[in-house]
Amino acid sequence: MTATKNTKIAVLGTGGGGRTHAARLAELGYEVHVGTRDPEATLARTEPDMMGNAPYKVWLAANPGIQLHTFADAAAAADEIVINGIDGHNAVAALTAIADQLTGKTLIDYPSPTSTAPRWSTPGPPRGARCPSWTPATPTASPSRSSAPCRT
Repeated sequence: MTATKNTKIAVLGTGGGGRTHAARLAELGYEVHVGTRDPEATLARTEPDMMGNAPYKVWLAANPGIQLHTFADAAAAADEIVINGIDGHNAVAALTAIADQLTGKTLIDYPSPTSTAPRWSTPGPPRGARCPSWTPATPTASPSRSSAPCRT
C-alpha cells in the first residue's frame, strides 16, 4: 500500500505516544482516527494524565480533524494501517476484542512496556506482516516471534 493524503489511519491509545503519532499524521494530511476504551470517559477527564499531559479534551481541541472513537470503531475506520499504542497492561485484551477490525490490516505495534506487565511472545503479528486473522500468543518468560499465518 502506498499511503496518500486521503489514507485513513487508526491510532489506538490516547497517551503521549498515541498523541504524538496522531498529531504528526494529521499534520502530514492523513485522516486520523484515535481509539480509546471509552471516548466519553476520556473526554470527561479534567486532570493531566500520569505523564503530566493536558487532558485529552484540551489536546483534541488543539488538534482539529483528529476523531476520537472506541478502539473497534477507530480500527474499522482505518484503510489499512493501525498503530497500536495501548499500554502493556491492556494491549492483548484490547487487540483480541477488535480482532475482526484488524483483519487484513497492517498493525504497527510500538512497545509500551510496564514494569508489571507480562511478557508476551508477540502482542501482534510479526513486524511488517499482513494477516488474514489475528490471535494473541500466550505469556512466556522470553519474547519470541510467533509463526502466525502472515505474509510479509
